[in-house]
Amino acid sequence: MTEEQERQLVNRPLRSIPADLLAEYTNSAHDYDDDRVSRELRCFLPRYFELIAAHDYPDHNGLDICLRRLGQADYRNKWPEAEVESIDRFFDAFLSDSLTTPRSGAVACWI
Repeated sequence: MTEEQERQLVNRPLRSIPADLLAEYTNSAHDYDDDRVSRELRCFLPRYFELIAAHDYPDHNGLDICLRRLGQADYRNKWPEAEVESIDRFFDAFLSDSLTTPRSGAVACWI
């Protein structure tokens, strides 16, 4: 991601970050660590979930890549129980909606 894109990302209110800007972050971040990247993931995760729920995926390649880091985080074993439960509730609701609402295209496996 360019310095200008990074500046836009960190200076916008979380709920106003557009999918294409968050996609630039998604596509530029290839590694995972339990320090900086974990903090970034936790910061942006609510916006990821809002965009995903709206089927406006913050990645140029679809749903799979934008949540790959969540799997790499081993969040089920490393994050606080309340955060794990929140993530589970999101996925339960998203899956339920995906199964009951006809859409074009298929739903990918996330984690």
